[in-house]
Amino acid sequence: MVYHYTNFIVECNAWWLRRLRPLIWGTVGGWFSWLTWRYYFFGKNQALYSRMDSDEVWAERAEENKRSHGFNAHYKPDLERSMKRVLYADPRYQFPCSWTERYQGDERTLEQIMEDENERWTYYK
Repeated sequence: MVYHYTNFIVECNAWWLRRLRPLIWGTVGGWFSWLTWRYYFFGKNQALYSRMDSDEVWAERAEENKRSHGFNAHYKPDLERSMKRVLYADPRYQFPCSWTERYQGDERTLEQIMEDENERWTYYK
């Protein structure tokens, strides 16, 4: 009697395993394949699709994602002894966005430029 009961359990387990194991491993393998594809290729495909967009869409996105970054957006010099206020008040002060125009035709070496900049800082001490 015990033999038949054990044999019945073995046959039932073998039946389920034969039919469900390929489904389970197929699902697990498919899930890992999808994760691998998403990790390695999702960004590349999205970049490829976004490159096909028109210039108007790019301008819309840029306007939508525009933020006021940087320290200047949050801090305005209010105090009299503020270093930023002193820098802005100097007529020789040039904003960082003008560096390309400032040094476009400059033939000096980097060391000469740095020496000149260091000499100018004595004005603020």
